[in-house]
This record gives sequence, C-alpha cells and structure tokens, in this order.
Amino acid sequence: MISWRDIVQTVRFQRLLTALVLLTVESVLRQLKERDAISEAECKRLITQLSTFQNSDITVLQNVFYIEVNPVAKSSSVDQAIRLNVFLRTISKLERYNQNPKLHFLIFRFRELISLLRILRDARNAAAHDFSDRPEIGWNLTVFSTYMRVLEVAVIPNKFEEQIEKQKEEIKETIVSFLNNGRSSADESYRDKSPSSQSDEAHSNKILDEINAIKSSIASLDTKFLNLVHNIPNKAVALQQEVKIETDEYENETEELENIETQMPSAITAAVLKQKLESLRKDIDDEFSKDADWHGVACNILQKPIVAIISKKQYPTIAKALSDEEIMWRYKRHKDIMDKQIVKFDTKIDEIIASVIWDD
Repeated sequence: MISWRDIVQTVRFQRLLTALVLLTVESVLRQLKERDAISEAECKRLITQLSTFQNSDITVLQNVFYIEVNPVAKSSSVDQAIRLNVFLRTISKLERYNQNPKLHFLIFRFRELISLLRILRDARNAAAHDFSDRPEIGWNLTVFSTYMRVLEVAVIPNKFEEQIEKQKEEIKETIVSFLNNGRSSADESYRDKSPSSQSDEAHSNKILDEINAIKSSIASLDTKFLNLVHNIPNKAVALQQEVKIETDEYENETEELENIETQMPSAITAAVLKQKLESLRKDIDDEFSKDADWHGVACNILQKPIVAIISKKQYPTIAKALSDEEIMWRYKRHKDIMDKQIVKFDTKIDEIIASVIWDD
C-alpha cells in the first residue's frame, strides 16, 4: 500500500504530476495562440520555457503558472509583459474570450491546479519535517483526494491513460484499506523503520527550528517596525506588497474560480466522463441484471472497453459510438439486451458525453 508521503515524495508520482501540469499549461498557451491572444512566436517561446520545469519539484513547478507572457496588443488592454495567471484572469472577463468554451474551461482548470499544487506542496513540506502520528489521518485523505483531483482536472494524453488508470486503482484500494484500518500499512511500515531515538531527535529539531523561526520573526518585526517609524516609504511599500501578494492572489483566484464555476457548471473533462459513465454502468447492471437476456458484464452497453473507446475517439453520442468496429461486434453479440438499455439510458448517456469539453 502507498501512503500520502509516497505521493508527495517519490519519483513515480512526482514525474507524472509534473508532466500533467506542464501539458495543461501548454494546452492553455496553444489555445491563447488559436484565439490570437498571443503570437505564434510567443507561444513557441513559452512552450520552450516550459521544458525547463521538467525536473522540478513541487515548489519550483508552481512557478510555471506565473511565467511572463507578452500578449498581442489587441488581445486586451495589456501592452506589456504580464504574468500568465494574471493575463488569464484579465482575458476571462472579456466577452470575445469568455464565449470560447475550450479556452474558458482550460482557464478554470489552470486556476484549480494552482490551488491543488499548493496543497501538495504543503504536504511535501510536512512529510520532510514532521514524523509524528498526528497528521497521518488528515494528510492521507487530503493528499489522496487532491492527487486524484489533479488526475481529473489536468490534460491527459492517450499515452498516459494506462499509467494513470493504474495509479487511480492503486489509490482507490489504499483509500478503502485506510478507511477500514484507520491508517495505511505504508504509514505503519514508515514508522517501523524509524527508531524512537531518531523520531525523538527529529521532534527536538523541529521544536528548535520553530523557536528559531519565532526569534527570527520577532527580530524581523522589530526591524520592519523601526523602518516604518523612521519613514522609509519605499521599503514599507515593498514590504506590504510582499506580505499581501500571495493572499491577494489566493483571494483573486478563489473569486475567479467561483465565477467560472457558476458560468460553466456542466463542463467536465474526459477523465470525469469515464467516472460518470462507470457510475451509470452500475445503474444499468441494477436495472437489467435480472433480465432473461442478461449474460454478465459483456451485456452492458457501458462496459469498460466501450467507455474507453468513447473517450479515446470522442464520440458525441452512444449511437455514433455503435458504428465503431471495436464496439459493433460487442453490440451485435448482445443486441437485444443492449437495445433495451439504449432505449432507457441513451438520453442520460448522451447528456453526459455532451458535457465534455475535449482536449486536443
């Protein structure tokens, strides 16, 4: 079993996380180019810049959301270099960009990834410094759910699908085990490996670090107070901006997320499409499992291979999907029972598929 520490510290999770974040940002940049918000040359420059983050840890990776963009003059009122997150916030308020579903939804996902990475960064920092039992329950649930949400929000290319599905199943199994046992076995083994003396030493070091941090903060506050008293306006303003910048960004991003979510409540990614269709598959099982024509899971119109093909080939309706060679032979083999399912569930299936905004 894995633990929350594995997700925020081990290479296999971190490399996939980094790749998905960079792919999502790249998709945003390509959409900006398609909408003439940035030039083709600027798009290429920025995509090249993304490659410098390929081997970054979570803290450095967050900087990718704040790279400087040189927008096309007519794209907005901005006529100079501007941070990407601010630029997206600006153009999302303009009608000509707001009416483009793909760009608008990518902006929504971009902003949500910022918040999700902050949580994972804090978890990584906690894993590096805190070896106590106290945060294990909270961090396990928080990190598992946050990482799973990244897999739902980020742009996912076909070549990553198998790897991601394996990770999802691994995390799901761990969550179930964790909820049943109160803690994951990985956390048990992690603590078993740490001698009590090492744990005590780490705890003592942590206390000393906190004391030193408090001392530094007090000294820093004294210095800042003296600077203010002696009327050094430039330094005071700089200090105020430094203290406020992360809070302001968080408040602005939260406000924008709420606005976007209100405007586009039904949009989902392909990853969420699979979840919804799999949920509907269970409803079909319950509805038809006692039918005389039912002969097991292969009779379900939303069996896993069919859902995977719908997602991969982006079929707009279940009727269109039935014409696919890989689906057609499955359908013909159990046509009678599948026709019954289609009559009852085709509207629901099509509504779910229609809510997807497909990635390129």
